[in-house]
Amino acid sequence: MTANDPKRNTLAATVAAWVLISAAAEAQDRSQSRSVVASQSGIADHLKLGNQAMVGAKSGVMRDVEDGGRVLGTPAAPDRQAKRQLIAIQHLPELLHRMRSLEQQVKELAAKCGV
Repeated sequence: MTANDPKRNTLAATVAAWVLISAAAEAQDRSQSRSVVASQSGIADHLKLGNQAMVGAKSGVMRDVEDGGRVLGTPAAPDRQAKRQLIAIQHLPELLHRMRSLEQQVKELAAKCGV
C-alpha cells in the first residue's frame, strides 16, 4: 500500500478518530453517566447504549452496547475485534497473491509426479 492509498487513509482516519474519542472520554469525569457516539455513526431503533459506552466513527450499531462497551465498524463489533479485521483486510491482496503462487507450485509438482 502506498501513502496515497484510499484504504490506508480511511483506516488511518478511523484509528485517529478512535484515539481522539478514547482520549476525550478518559479526560471526562468517570462518575458521570454518559455515552460517546462519534460522527457519521448510525444506531438502529430501540437499542440500548450502556453507561460509558463508546461508538467509533462511521460505525453501524445493530445490537445493544453493554456498559463500558467499545464498538467500531459496520456492523459494529467490539473494538479489538474490529481493529483486527481492519488490519486483516489490508493483507488480503498479498494473501491472494501468495495463494495463487502456491496453487501454481502444486500444479507443477503434480505434473512432475504424474498425478
